[in-house]
Amino acid sequence: MIDKTTLPAVHTLAGSLARFAHDYIEAARTVRASLRKESPFSPVVPMPAYYLAAHGVELSFKSFLALRGVEARVLAQEVGHDLDRCHSNARGCGLASHFDTTIHDERALDGLVRLQRMDLATFNAKKIESALPSWPIVEMFAMRLHQAIAPLAGYRTFAPATFAQF
Repeated sequence: MIDKTTLPAVHTLAGSLARFAHDYIEAARTVRASLRKESPFSPVVPMPAYYLAAHGVELSFKSFLALRGVEARVLAQEVGHDLDRCHSNARGCGLASHFDTTIHDERALDGLVRLQRMDLATFNAKKIESALPSWPIVEMFAMRLHQAIAPLAGYRTFAPATFAQF
């Protein structure tokens, strides 16, 4: 039998989820930077970056839930991809003792939840843009959340100086 305490973090559910969360958040940052280089003065909302960041946030919450003993089956079937449900469950499992939520974090999460619930076929670009918080707020929230959770799962995270403070 394998002693699970000696396995690297990515061989645990929480560690794997923290790794994937990091990858999605980093992909969001890369996409946003790429779009910014192409059109530095364009007010166009970087939708792919928002979606990637939202998935990274979801996976960060799920990593925390896995650390609290929530099984993979429950994460997949009962929690699912509903970001609001992920957050609610994480709060119920004590997230507040590891992550101090700011007003900007609340705005970012609210915007990502609204994005997840939007029927993009019925919205025009202006409506979508007005429903979302600014990208720096979303980026900071995703990274700060990961910084709070990933070390608990034994996985690396973003350096504190990689984003601007508000």
